[in-house]
Amino acid sequence: MPLTRDGLQSFEVNGDSMRFLLRSGDRVLVRRADPSELRLGDIIVFLKDLKDPVVHRVVWKTGRNGSHMLWTRGDALPRLDAPIPPASLIGKAVAVDRGGRRIDLEASSARWAHWVIGASSSIYFLTEYPERLRAWASSRFRAARRRLRDAVAGLYPLLADQPAAARVRALLVRAFRVLEDDVLARPGVIRGVVHWKGVITLVDDVVVPRGARLTLEPGTVVRTSSDGVGREEFTESIAFGRRRALSGGGRRNIIVFGELVADGTRGGEIRFEGATGVVALGGAVVSLREARFEAPGGAAVRAADFSRVSLTRCRVLGGGVAECGGFSEVRLRAVDSQGGSLAVRLDDDARLFASGVRITEASIGVEAVRNGSVYWRAGAFVRCADAASVAGHSRFRDAASDWEANGSGLRLDGRARARLVLSRFRANEGSGLSLHGRSRAECRGASFSGHRREPALFAADRAQVEATGGSFEANVTAAALVCRARLSGRGGHWRENELALSADDRSRATLVGGAMADNASGARARQSARIDLLGTAFTRQRRACASTEGESRIRVLGGSMCLSAVGVSARDASRLEARSVRLEGNEVAAWCRDDSSLRLDASSILGGGVGLKAEGRARVRARWASLRDVRSSAVFLCGDSRARLEQSSIRGSGAGAEVLGASRLIAKGCRFAGNGVGVWTQNRGGTGLEQGEFVDNEIALKASHGSAALLFDLAMRGQGKAGLFIEDEARVRLSRIDLEGNQNGALVLHRATLDAQACRLARCADTAVWSDHRSTVRLSGGAFDSNKIDVHVERRPSY
Repeated sequence: MPLTRDGLQSFEVNGDSMRFLLRSGDRVLVRRADPSELRLGDIIVFLKDLKDPVVHRVVWKTGRNGSHMLWTRGDALPRLDAPIPPASLIGKAVAVDRGGRRIDLEASSARWAHWVIGASSSIYFLTEYPERLRAWASSRFRAARRRLRDAVAGLYPLLADQPAAARVRALLVRAFRVLEDDVLARPGVIRGVVHWKGVITLVDDVVVPRGARLTLEPGTVVRTSSDGVGREEFTESIAFGRRRALSGGGRRNIIVFGELVADGTRGGEIRFEGATGVVALGGAVVSLREARFEAPGGAAVRAADFSRVSLTRCRVLGGGVAECGGFSEVRLRAVDSQGGSLAVRLDDDARLFASGVRITEASIGVEAVRNGSVYWRAGAFVRCADAASVAGHSRFRDAASDWEANGSGLRLDGRARARLVLSRFRANEGSGLSLHGRSRAECRGASFSGHRREPALFAADRAQVEATGGSFEANVTAAALVCRARLSGRGGHWRENELALSADDRSRATLVGGAMADNASGARARQSARIDLLGTAFTRQRRACASTEGESRIRVLGGSMCLSAVGVSARDASRLEARSVRLEGNEVAAWCRDDSSLRLDASSILGGGVGLKAEGRARVRARWASLRDVRSSAVFLCGDSRARLEQSSIRGSGAGAEVLGASRLIAKGCRFAGNGVGVWTQNRGGTGLEQGEFVDNEIALKASHGSAALLFDLAMRGQGKAGLFIEDEARVRLSRIDLEGNQNGALVLHRATLDAQACRLARCADTAVWSDHRSTVRLSGGAFDSNKIDVHVERRPSY
């Protein structure tokens, strides 16, 4: 873009789009110009798509006050260009340099020619786009009509209060039909009692002072004039706490300090069209019934300063319903709100009573801050980005409302409080109920279902939740607690969740009663969290009914855990306590590993694959426990685990206790009856048995593969094969043991060692003590009574 001597920019023409005036090779001289200076028919140079310079003619211009849009066309082209924003304009063509000869485009004759060509192009523009022609004609007609009505409405206030001018007033009404059917409400203050009916057009705010009353008749339409000044007005309000814009961007309000009544029940709905709303201040009373707000440009109703607002069977489309503060009170009954950014907002000790309100597709359904109180009943939040947000010291009470398919349901922050009764949270993208920062919620009979991405109930930052009854169904996580949150649950049903209850990061949960069925996992505690389960029934969990890890703790008191993969599970230095619990039909009833501890008191394990399983430095203690009919091992120890059984009963299992590796088992006062093997210790495992009895097992004690066992004050009766079966360098020491009525008393094989002191071997069907020549048997201070063979030592065979 070279510059000429006089500072003009020079462009070379390439193409035939302006061939009637410009030719290829011509150079166009351009000077800078503002869009407001351009006229119809001027030739301009602009950047197409902000890249290539184009020389075309102006055929139309729209906008004003610096926001012009230019429409251009090449003289030889059939179609218009796309609209040109001011940023794309380079300048106006003032001359053409053709072969050293300059053609002045600003000469008077040239200017007339350009105007004629531009006018013809403008006609072409309007005919090519009929909607633009209609818009142009309509705007001109509306401007003329407004000027006429302004003149008439200017005379009306002078005649309205003068009886002598009634005939003139009637003549104006009959001639122009604007004072009754279509009233242009001038800005000002309404005095006394005023009735509006027909179509009311607001050109500015209308004030209803204290003591005055404005009544909207059925079928009235209130709308905003399109030629309003568009300025912002502010009002000072103690309740709002700051200067707040009541109107701006073309919004017009009815500002009420007195009373506003609108009842469209009989005679037709009352409509507020465009950016029109109601503002109640200074103890005002507003009652709207059967009203409809269309795109109010913000909240349809705003209330402050102890005002009272009531909306009944109203609809709000494309905007908010109410914004209230300053001890005001708003009552909504059967209100329907669709779209908009914020439906209802409460501030500064305001109160909202809502019944049967439905909010759809809003960015935020309800927002309450700074001591606002919301009483919501039988309403619905559907497809909102955020259904409700409550912060500060605000309160939210809900009864029997639906929260469905929202981005998030109810969120509590700060020290907010919420009470939910029979509320239904379904298929929200985020959490149905989320609590943060010491907030509290009370849920009674609430249901949470279909939350597949986020937890249905989420609590964090010391928040507290109390849940009574209700149900959690088909969620990815039913309830999740983090950062010292608290959950107190009573009753309720937890079904088909991926994870029913999760507690992390020093959180705590207490669940009393209730039933968990068909979940992938029941209750899980991690990272120093704690869960107490009191009388809870678990059924058909695909993984664990209750699991704890990461130094956390789970305590189970009463209840049952049935038909699941794992009943209770502890790992990673965590603790698990179970008392008076019934574990039936689980693949593993109780599983403890990795430095964790498990305590089982007065509980019963029925059926299943494995009863108690411990591995990897785990610690297990069971007192007054009953383990029956376990297919594999009632107690299975491996690794470096330790287990202590006291006053427990183990019956009808494949193996009463199986001890492997470096693990140790201590049993005191236990009864092993009807098992395949009472106690089987192997692979250098260790067993200590004291003050118990073995009855009707195939083998009471089996020791093999270098293991060791120490037995005191035991009775072994009616074993089908042998009381003691010792082999493979195992070592067993007996003291005050009574072996009576067994098939064999003791079988000692393969370099095993038996040391018996003060033992009684009586009424053995085959042999009291049977040993091969490589084993060692020491008997001292004992007795043999009525055995078929007392002692038999198998000698080395000779060939």
